[in-house]
Amino acid sequence: MKNFILLLLVIMLYISCATREPVRKEDEKEKDETEDIVILFEPLSILKDDVVIPPPKWEVEKIDYDALLPPELKMVDTSHISLDEMVQGFRVQIGFFKLVDYAIELSDKASSLFEEDVYLDFAAPFHKVRVGDCASRKDANALLEEAINLGFSDAFINPTTVYKYPELRRQREEELRKVEQDTLNVEP
Repeated sequence: MKNFILLLLVIMLYISCATREPVRKEDEKEKDETEDIVILFEPLSILKDDVVIPPPKWEVEKIDYDALLPPELKMVDTSHISLDEMVQGFRVQIGFFKLVDYAIELSDKASSLFEEDVYLDFAAPFHKVRVGDCASRKDANALLEEAINLGFSDAFINPTTVYKYPELRRQREEELRKVEQDTLNVEP
């Protein structure tokens, strides 16, 4: 009886340790794995017209034709132009603060140093002080250099939307300011 139980245990041990897959050599395994790879490359497909290579992006320098005109011909009727129209452009960021008081202080300082408009923008959690309405990167680089020369060493160019006609906006604001001063100075 002991021999029978011992024989039964040995058979059970042999069955439980045996693998269910047939034993293969390593060369056969590698061969099976490489058979799954399918090459879908057609060398002649390169010659087809469906391959499109995009042209390089060149920065086109915009020519300011108004600057070439003599002053008497620069009279522009702005009544049909929307001075609030925005386009893609660049501004130079000269600082950012969590506290609005510091941003206002820098904005006032920058307004006295720069001829360009100074903007105070809020994008949580920072109040950002930015200068200019540059239509091209070339103009923005010149403004950046000016900002660095004025002591704003951490200034950088920020792509954003800018006013399309900043000079005309400035002229309109000056005219409105003059009219406002004239109306306040009128004696009854």
